[in-house]
Amino acid sequence: MSTQEIENLEAELAQAMLGNDIAMLDRLLSDDLVFSGPDGVIVNKAQDLALHQSGDIIFTTYKIGELIVQSYDSMSIAHVKVKLVGNFKGEGFAGDFRYLRIYLKQDKQWKIIGGQVTEITG
Repeated sequence: MSTQEIENLEAELAQAMLGNDIAMLDRLLSDDLVFSGPDGVIVNKAQDLALHQSGDIIFTTYKIGELIVQSYDSMSIAHVKVKLVGNFKGEGFAGDFRYLRIYLKQDKQWKIIGGQVTEITG
């Protein structure tokens, strides 16, 4: 996988998150997804999609900054700095966050199989 492919997938993901596009998120996320949120809680694909579908998470700004990609045979790791503004379960949030996402090629498609997000506080 090239860096450009990851950049394209990250742009698609940003678009899907901003628009709560469940179909696009479903396509980008592996059925085996394990994702750790900023509070340390781990969610799977169904739980992640449910957050978007219910409106429990809404992004009004999702601006990609720095993107570092490490690529291997059938796996790539993306380190992404993102400026976020939105609402999570009724609480507003805004700030810079660092995502780590693991992409794995499954059935000839690249999917996000793992990830973690941390708020940048310093």
